[in-house]
Amino acid sequence: LRSAVQEFFGDIPVKFHAFGAAAVLGAHAVYNHEYIITCNITGEMTELNLGENGRLAGRATIPLGINALLRTLQSHGGLSEHEARSALLLSASAEDGPHLFAEPLAAFANHFAEEFSDAAGELLDISPVNIIAVHGAANEWHQTLFSHPRIIAILPTGGSVRALNQNPLMLEAISVI
Repeated sequence: LRSAVQEFFGDIPVKFHAFGAAAVLGAHAVYNHEYIITCNITGEMTELNLGENGRLAGRATIPLGINALLRTLQSHGGLSEHEARSALLLSASAEDGPHLFAEPLAAFANHFAEEFSDAAGELLDISPVNIIAVHGAANEWHQTLFSHPRIIAILPTGGSVRALNQNPLMLEAISVI
């Protein structure tokens, strides 16, 4: 990989870094907090990284990502993958009362919040944090997930969960205590 990069860009120094280290550095630059947890949601897992002054100080993973949520909708609702994706999008924008798939979504939210708070608790034993920066949130429903009381309970008063969208200039608060 190094030679391919140098072949394209010329003889320049090339360094490789894990995503967690880059996420922590970026979140520190944006929020300028001494301690922060970044959370990257992928297809099969969620990675939590503890940042201390822009440096990676700890890491934890949860074996739950967007695909686990889709599989929950598929198994509980008898849906195809595409139907599950549509149901997830519709549930995020439903303002007219309970959604048809409220039960499996709530079951997943409770399971995710339990796993998340356990993993984050291990990182909080290292250092307290005021901000959790979430990258890769699938949609509005995933962002709502981070308002779960079990996740909010791990933050001190004044703490917040923030979404780091694909465009780093588009930051939004998910929840603030």
